[in-house]
Amino acid sequence: MMITVMQSADWYEQYTWSLFKALSHMLCIGYGRYPPQSTTDVWLVMVSMLTGATCYAMFVGHATTLIQSFDTSKRLYREKVPLVRFRFNLFAFCLVFDERKLPSCSEGVCLWQKGSPLSLLNGLLRYESKRRHSSLLTISS
Repeated sequence: MMITVMQSADWYEQYTWSLFKALSHMLCIGYGRYPPQSTTDVWLVMVSMLTGATCYAMFVGHATTLIQSFDTSKRLYREKVPLVRFRFNLFAFCLVFDERKLPSCSEGVCLWQKGSPLSLLNGLLRYESKRRHSSLLTISS
């Protein structure tokens, strides 16, 4: 369908109306019976459409961030607990396998090296696990 008035219009007006149609279709906004009548109305409506879409996107982004921040500590806990359990199970396996010989840092099996799961623990838990490990080493030797 062609609008005959637009064929003889200036290129600026043609592009203004085509941009308006594109934005209204992309944002699913229909104006029905009362669309904008002049080029000025079109530009004001386009600015308000873009402002509304930007505000909506910012609202959705902030709401998503807020919802995800509620579960941060639980998510971190769920990520670290299996790693710690794995290392302690490995340590218990070493105890059962050979009670006389426990893994130590000098043998290249240091549990507290940077990048190991136990290095991800907070300071107090790391101190307690080191203390327990060293007491087990002294008992077994």
